Amino acid sequence: PGQHHDRETGLYYNRHRYYDPVVGSYINQDPIGLAGGVNKSIYAINPMISMDPLGLAPVKTCAERILKAAEKLNNQERYSYASNYGFGSKRNKCNLFVHEVLENADVESPSRYRFGIIPRGPATAGDWANPQKAIPGFEIVTSPKPGDIVAVAYPYGDATGHVAVVTGSSTTIGAGSEDGSHSTGWPWNGASPKGNPIYRRCKD
Repeated sequence: PGQHHDRETGLYYNRHRYYDPVVGSYINQDPIGLAGGVNKSIYAINPMISMDPLGLAPVKTCAERILKAAEKLNNQERYSYASNYGFGSKRNKCNLFVHEVLENADVESPSRYRFGIIPRGPATAGDWANPQKAIPGFEIVTSPKPGDIVAVAYPYGDATGHVAVVTGSSTTIGAGSEDGSHSTGWPWNGASPKGNPIYRRCKD
């Protein structure tokens, strides 16, 4: 987790400090002293989803920002099937939820276009679930982590499938039914998904 690896010492040079991966902390004190906190040798609190490229402060990754945005927009009735919000009432809004999560996380959200130029709204669940469709800023992965986007394609009514944000090994936050945005287990509805789940991870 650093800019330059020193093969002789095994340390990582982060421009302002050296990081020791064995002990999981910097060997130099924070150059700003106690202004950065009482622990002057700390690295990013959660190195799985945060990084500290300069050795000065942890930077939130796009996955961490997506996760926090999903949690912030959770339990919102406006994403329910009956709500007039967004697409209007009697419309599924799982893709709208994911779209607004990405916007709140300052991550570019894919859109649909007519004739390649006329905006038609957020990418559909079917778009997210199509492994042949490239989504800029995201890569397909096989092992999901919190902050990833998961989608399954299956056509029904006004929807092309379902899309949500991964929050844990078997949990997601998404929108659907009369509940609006909500946390749910995975697979959804306590049953196997009606298709193959596709996981996408944002690229920092």
